[in-house]
Amino acid sequence: MLSKIFTGLAIGLSPLFKSKLSQIKSKLFLTYFLTMTAIVGVAGACVYEIMAFHIRQQFEKSAIKLASNAAAMLELIKHEHEEYFTENDLYLKLSDLLREDLGKKDKIIQNLYGEGISVEWWNEKQQVLVKEGEVKDEWRLAYENKITKHYDYKRRLFSLILPVKRDSNSEIIGYIKVTESTINLDENLFWLKWGVVTGGLFSLSLIIIGSSFLSQQSIQPILASFQELKQFTADISHELRNPLTVIQSTAQILLENADELKPANQQKIKIIASAAKEMKCLTEDLLLLVRIDKEILDAEKQFRLLPIDEICEDLVEMFIPLAESKQITLQYHTQLQSQPQVWGNASNLQRLVGNILSNAIEYNYPGGEVKLTVKQKSTWVIVEVEDTGIGIPETELKYLFQRFWRGEKAKQFRQQGSGLGLAIAHKIVKQHGGRILVTSQVGKGSIFSIHLPLASR
Repeated sequence: MLSKIFTGLAIGLSPLFKSKLSQIKSKLFLTYFLTMTAIVGVAGACVYEIMAFHIRQQFEKSAIKLASNAAAMLELIKHEHEEYFTENDLYLKLSDLLREDLGKKDKIIQNLYGEGISVEWWNEKQQVLVKEGEVKDEWRLAYENKITKHYDYKRRLFSLILPVKRDSNSEIIGYIKVTESTINLDENLFWLKWGVVTGGLFSLSLIIIGSSFLSQQSIQPILASFQELKQFTADISHELRNPLTVIQSTAQILLENADELKPANQQKIKIIASAAKEMKCLTEDLLLLVRIDKEILDAEKQFRLLPIDEICEDLVEMFIPLAESKQITLQYHTQLQSQPQVWGNASNLQRLVGNILSNAIEYNYPGGEVKLTVKQKSTWVIVEVEDTGIGIPETELKYLFQRFWRGEKAKQFRQQGSGLGLAIAHKIVKQHGGRILVTSQVGKGSIFSIHLPLASR
């Protein structure tokens, strides 16, 4: 029961939980960012379309007004056309017909067209009578009862054909075609689009800042709960150490006087002693995890130069009795030309290499071998632990450093174990700015390579 309680408490301290916390924050940021970006994007697109529609409407209204003014002259032009037109004329200009009053002619022509605009007067058979202006467009699709419009986007032209009647109920007497360059219209739409895009980019920067702020604010309650859970785990682990020590000591004393106990009671006391020992190790591991988290914050104050090869050599001497009891051969090798030093915490580095060595021995077969090698490569010192043990399936390697996780083969080979040893080792490696790599083959063994950065001299 206590083991389950500790498991639940330690979830809050696991890297998986922190990874999930980071994922939640990222998802919140992404949600806020995408939502606000979509709103601004849709709003910007709507503003552009509304403004562009208004600009086009104004442009087309100007062309309709021009066509309406020209329509007032259609009957006069038809009459004059019959008088002045000859078979040698491809088409007449308005200036050819209005000869009577030069001042009046210039004023009318000036009002009818400008640069980039041409006006054509057609008869009821859609034949060109008069054309004024140099803009050319061959589009000729006229309807009797409505204005027709056409945009030639390739040539950047707009054409409009207006049917003309003597009055609202009479038949068609002709058509007015106005053709106008859309260069100015396109420029206006371009600058409108550029303004919307610029505003959107500015809004995007504000959205990024706002999304980051909102996601950070949203995650604060979770972070507060996380810190409280860490403190609670540390407190309860600390408080449980003493009663567990008492239980273990009492059970040990009873076992030392086993002659006075029945065999069945001896077995029960052994189970109590074993469980108390396991729980004590678990509480110490939890306290270590909390302590490592705190040490990361002020690592520079606690770290000092350490000879990693001496630490490894001392550990091998410490683990030789355990290896001999398991009938395991433990070897130590160095491939160094000088004594490498690293910045670190001595006890944590001992725990790091010790956890790997302990696993290599515990999950090995009788008669197997464990070899610890220290070597230097570039700016790294590599501590390599190679064993001939049970090995790790490739599918389980990605879960190897999760807290409280143990592979099925490991559980079958050795029932005891909290699943915290490798998690602690991974935490310590990260604390020291290094990395740990694993290669393994089931039934043949594993190689754990600890890479630590060399201290600059």
